[in-house]
Amino acid sequence: MTTETIFKFLEQQFLAGALALLQLAFPFFFPAPAALAPQTGVGTAVPVYSDTSTLLTYNVKHCQGGTKIAGVAAEIAATGAQIVFLQEIDCGTGRAGGRDIAALLAAELDFSYAYFPTMEYDGGLYGTAILSAFPLTGAAITPLPPTKMIEPRVLGQVDIAIGGTPVRLFVTHLSYESLLARVAQFAVIRGALRAAPGGRFLLGGDFNVMTYAEYDQLPAVPAHGAKTAPEGISRIDNVFCGRGMALQGARWVPTGYSDHDLVLAELALPLA
Repeated sequence: MTTETIFKFLEQQFLAGALALLQLAFPFFFPAPAALAPQTGVGTAVPVYSDTSTLLTYNVKHCQGGTKIAGVAAEIAATGAQIVFLQEIDCGTGRAGGRDIAALLAAELDFSYAYFPTMEYDGGLYGTAILSAFPLTGAAITPLPPTKMIEPRVLGQVDIAIGGTPVRLFVTHLSYESLLARVAQFAVIRGALRAAPGGRFLLGGDFNVMTYAEYDQLPAVPAHGAKTAPEGISRIDNVFCGRGMALQGARWVPTGYSDHDLVLAELALPLA
C-alpha cells in the first residue's frame, strides 16, 4: 500500500467519522433523509417450541446475483433456525436479475419476512432483511449516521411474540469505512435497544467491527465474544439478546455461497 493510498484511507476514516459524530451531536443541522419503506410478506410456517429456538445471522452477498437463492435457503433450513437476520439483500436490481431476494428466500422457507432497504442501487434496492417462522408486525426503519459521504446504513426492526411474550427483532449492517462512524451508529442502536418493550430484543447483523471491544457500546449480551469465539473466527457477524434473555451454543457453518459463514445461536426458552 502506497503512502498516498494510506493517506486517502486515513482521510476517509477521519472525515466520515467526524461527520457521523457531528450529525449525532447536532441533528437539527443534519436532518436524516426520509427512510425507504420496509416491505413485508406473510408465510404459513408454524413456530416449533422446545427448550431453545435457533436464530442465525448471515451476510448472503446478494445470493451471488440471485442465482443461489434455493441453495442459500436450503442452508438456512438445514440449521433449523426460526429467526434469520440477513445482510446484502437485493430487490429488483440489475445485479440480481430483477429478483426480490428476501421474498424468494422467505417463499422457499415458507417464512414471513420484512425487508429493510438501505438505498437505491442498480435499478432496484439494496438492504437487510429478517425472516421468521414467527409472524412479524410493526416493521420500521431508522437511518444511521452519517447520512452523507459514505454508504448509507439503517437499523431495521420488527416485532414477534414467542410463547405469547413480545420480542423486538433488529437487523443492521454497519459501516466498514470508519470506526468513528460506527461509534455514532452504535449510539443510535443503543437507544433503540433500550426502547424495546420489556427490554426483550434480539439483534443480528454484520457489524464490521475491528475488535470485540466495540460491542461494549451495546446494552446487550453477544452470542460470542473475545473469550468464546474460536481462533480464526470472524468477529464481525454476531447476534445479541437483551440482558433478561440468554443465548447459548454459538456456532459457525461454512458456506460456498458467500464470503461470510452462517453464525447461529440458541435462544433459551421459555423467556423470562
